[in-house]
Amino acid sequence: MTPPNDDIVAPQKIYVSLNGANWVDTGFVFSYYVQPELIKMDPHYGPMQGGTEIMITGTAFSNITDHELVKCRFTLIDNKRNAPPKFIPARYIDRKTMMCASPPGFFGGESVNL
Repeated sequence: MTPPNDDIVAPQKIYVSLNGANWVDTGFVFSYYVQPELIKMDPHYGPMQGGTEIMITGTAFSNITDHELVKCRFTLIDNKRNAPPKFIPARYIDRKTMMCASPPGFFGGESVNL
């Protein structure tokens, strides 16, 4: 279990010990972050083929996490066909802005949650 830590500037090295006296660097790191708050997004619609750059505005976005793991999830609002969500990589712009491109549409003319 991770201990509390206010240092969110840099990843923290992880050490292990079997006796509490001799510590070994695992080569792994762990990053702390402040939970971001999402405020708005723009635009609210785009063409069926996808590719619309959606700017997400909020607070406390972090650039220290793996950009390959940070994604936008698009899910159908009225999902009667049980379509799986679509995941698109998100790009860090600054502490208040993230961007992701819309995926191709599910079936046409649908609304999604982002």
